[in-house]
Amino acid sequence: FGFEHVKVNSFEQLCINLANEALQSHYNKCVFEQDMAEYHAEGLDVDDVVFVDNQPTMDLLTGRLGVFNLLDNECILQHGTDATFLASMQSELRNHRSKAFVQPRLGRDSFAIRHYA
Repeated sequence: FGFEHVKVNSFEQLCINLANEALQSHYNKCVFEQDMAEYHAEGLDVDDVVFVDNQPTMDLLTGRLGVFNLLDNECILQHGTDATFLASMQSELRNHRSKAFVQPRLGRDSFAIRHYA
């Protein structure tokens, strides 16, 4: 998807990439899903366009108990820390349907989100 791979990703870059992905997702739904449904409804013989749906990764970031929701909850806590935020993500996102949340083998104080570039 549209996420960039750089040595250090900032929160701001994550937000920019997320906005780009939301726009791409909207475009995909409008152009591929809705248009194809209209063609089929009109009886046109067209081949379906196959595209990778990034909604599971979007849900991992923005959904209920996603990264941003957990970060928001951590900020509300008076004694929230990076460590407790990471622990809550590890607990909640380890088995997320997107399978995109990863804890690197090295560096137990970090996490990654696996995605297409």
